[in-house]
Amino acid sequence: MDPEIEELKQLVQRNLALTEDTHRMVRRMRQAVAWGHFFKVLEWVIIIVLCVLAYTYYIRPYFEHLSQAYQNVQTQTQQVQNAGNEFLNFIKNHFTPPQQSSSPQVGS
Repeated sequence: MDPEIEELKQLVQRNLALTEDTHRMVRRMRQAVAWGHFFKVLEWVIIIVLCVLAYTYYIRPYFEHLSQAYQNVQTQTQQVQNAGNEFLNFIKNHFTPPQQSSSPQVGS
């Protein structure tokens, strides 16, 4: 056979081997990228779940306690206002002088 044809066959074989090797490397890189995306999403899911759990078990009881304390303050403030209004009504009813009629009396 012709030596050029033999050389071309060897070049084609080397090219085929390099192509297969390149294909394997590209495939591994794509898998690495896919796994990277998967773990990034998993990381965010874990962060969100931990935030929700932290709120549920640690922060929410404090907010409920603060809300209850605020409601107690509102109730007590309303009671003080009602007591003040009752006191003012008592003062008005018992300590104000009676009003004199403004119509003049005609005396004969």
